[in-house]
Amino acid sequence: PALLPDPGDWPRSRDALARAITASCTPEREDRCFPGDIAQFATATGGQSFAYGAAGVLYALHATGAPPCEEAEDWLLRHAKDPASGSPLGFYDGLTGIAWTLHRIGRTAEAADLLRIILDQPLQGLAPGLHNGYAGIGLALDDLARSASATDAPALSAAAARCTALAVR
Repeated sequence: PALLPDPGDWPRSRDALARAITASCTPEREDRCFPGDIAQFATATGGQSFAYGAAGVLYALHATGAPPCEEAEDWLLRHAKDPASGSPLGFYDGLTGIAWTLHRIGRTAEAADLLRIILDQPLQGLAPGLHNGYAGIGLALDDLARSASATDAPALSAAAARCTALAVR
């Protein structure tokens, strides 16, 4: 029979996992910061993305209370600052998930900068789904609008509503 960990050992287990994850960080690479699924090489933002890249890893560290990996945060900020033309906008595969993660880990100014870039993109021709489509983008934008500045919140809310309308067509 498998031995289940004692729930009281969670901090020790989490810390061991976090150390292993941060030890795998390779900020000198341009294509990715952490090893992962081959899908991270499929798009310009794959190595940065929530599903396959640094954003997902950084969010997992943050959500579990592990110490931040500053080298990886700096790597993500450097790559998200000027996204490649044609970068996907989706939550799991693109810029929206990266912006949402930046906000969650406390990089709110950088998240707001990326959100302005996202809002300048045409939200058309996307799938309706959560991974790379209107549902994921709309949910993230709606969540971010709730804590955005008075200047940014209306545009985020309007874009979220537009995503909802497009997702149900």
